[in-house]
Amino acid sequence: MERALKVGFVILALSLCSASRANAKDMCFYDDYGSTLVGQGFTFPGPGKCKAFNGYVLDNCLISGEACGTSDYQNVKFNLTYSCTSPGLFGSFGTYAFDIDRVYSDIPQAGLGFAYQGGTRTQFHVMQVACPNPHPLNH
Repeated sequence: MERALKVGFVILALSLCSASRANAKDMCFYDDYGSTLVGQGFTFPGPGKCKAFNGYVLDNCLISGEACGTSDYQNVKFNLTYSCTSPGLFGSFGTYAFDIDRVYSDIPQAGLGFAYQGGTRTQFHVMQVACPNPHPLNH
């Protein structure tokens, strides 16, 4: 009886964990060029920690990489690569990197970054925004 209770508890705990992962909210960022970046099920990493970032630019490109929290708990540094396959952008790829203030991430110009594509470097500001609903990836 005690063993069955323990097994039932473990199954319940695992199902709650997987349900919370399945319901994890996306985190979105908006840059000066009008691009909305969607991090699927993403939350900021802890101080001194890194985590994978997987997502897309709204309606446009796939993007992935890593985000790392600074040890002083102030910023999060993103190092991402993107690849576009939609019409008009087919075959475009590059890097997208930015630092953002973790506490004030939702104010204009909270972060500063650079995009690199084909030898061209573009600077931008970025801020965290509420994800639009829906926020599809149209490929």
